[in-house]
Amino acid sequence: DEVYIVQEDVDITTGNISHPGAVVVNRDVLNGAKIEADGNIEVCGIIENAKIQSKGDLTVRGGIRQSEDHRIVVEGGIQSKYIDGGDIQAKNDIVVEGEIINCKMKTLGAVIIPRGHIVGGEIVALKGIYAGYAGSKTYVPTMLVAGEDFSVRGKLSFRKKNIERIETELAQLKNFVDSQMSSQKTALTSSQGELSKTLLKISELEKELQKVVDEVKDIETQTQSSAKKLVKVEVTLFPKTVICLGDEELTVEDEYAGPIQ
Repeated sequence: DEVYIVQEDVDITTGNISHPGAVVVNRDVLNGAKIEADGNIEVCGIIENAKIQSKGDLTVRGGIRQSEDHRIVVEGGIQSKYIDGGDIQAKNDIVVEGEIINCKMKTLGAVIIPRGHIVGGEIVALKGIYAGYAGSKTYVPTMLVAGEDFSVRGKLSFRKKNIERIETELAQLKNFVDSQMSSQKTALTSSQGELSKTLLKISELEKELQKVVDEVKDIETQTQSSAKKLVKVEVTLFPKTVICLGDEELTVEDEYAGPIQ
């Protein structure tokens, strides 16, 4: 890549950076700054309340400290000393040395922090979560979701709600048909026309339901091959940690010594 090297802090006084290659910042990326790069981004200091977008990897020698409304979106992987807050998204592994705190983190790779802590927030990792500690002694709610493809979460949620809606409507229509069919006068009254329309509507809804069910199966099949429904904690798993593996969810009630998976 063509490398753009910045020797000073990047902030609102230096202006935003948009570069078709790699970017190296020898100091910090601070409040309000924005960096976009088609290649890798390397920050020798810290990232604090900045917006980062990279088509490569992100390496942060110091750490990342973000407020909730600041996003980092990376098409490669992320390596950082720590990550405190923010909305973090990557397509490959996220590897952290020290702590992941109150972070909204999503990746199509794994989250790997084998000697560090995950405390608070929600971690969604398609290829598993590996941590030293999960949760905390002060019982901070911490959600760990392994084996889920965040990129299709919205699509699946929409379709599953659609399935529930169709099933409810079908049940109502079938109850109506049953009540009409149980009446001996149905064949002799004008309600027979309404009954025919209802039966036609039921047929159409059943076809629609099957179509949506098939779409859900296709989406789930596409992610199953790369999904790893595994959470591994090396040292301590604390209470109030919620672990989600597919459709199964467990809220940890007691403290467990690791290694545990």
